Amino acid sequence: MATDREALADILFRASREVFPLAGIDRIDAAEFDRQTAGESLLVAEHGHRPVGFSSVWEPDEFLHHFFIDPDHHRKGIGRALMVATLMRHGSSLSLKCNTANTRARAFYRAMGWIETEEPGGTSDGTGNWIWIRTRAAAAARGLLPDETSE
Repeated sequence: MATDREALADILFRASREVFPLAGIDRIDAAEFDRQTAGESLLVAEHGHRPVGFSSVWEPDEFLHHFFIDPDHHRKGIGRALMVATLMRHGSSLSLKCNTANTRARAFYRAMGWIETEEPGGTSDGTGNWIWIRTRAAAAARGLLPDETSE
């Protein structure tokens, strides 16, 4: 639905501007949302028949590209429910990149059992430094689980 796409674009803009420098951007419209999620599998969280969050996964790489909750709906369990639904749909071998300064998201992923790996991150397109975060299954498949036997 076109209005849903506009609502999702607004969520993407409002949630991401809290974390990323969006130099000169004062809005993300439905066309830009479509561009950023092209070819990805979308899952939308709703409250009162209104989109309040979404995830988008690039399935060939099992890459969670976007995971955003409307800032007005943080800390209401929506992110947790959306993450569970995303993992149920796509399996437990997902990976993502997260801005290192996004401490709230990093804490959320840790609470959901995801692992920040020691892989080199980087800087991309002026959005700041980022790190890899993987589900336990994705980290294990790459031999990246921390040594849990050492103290």
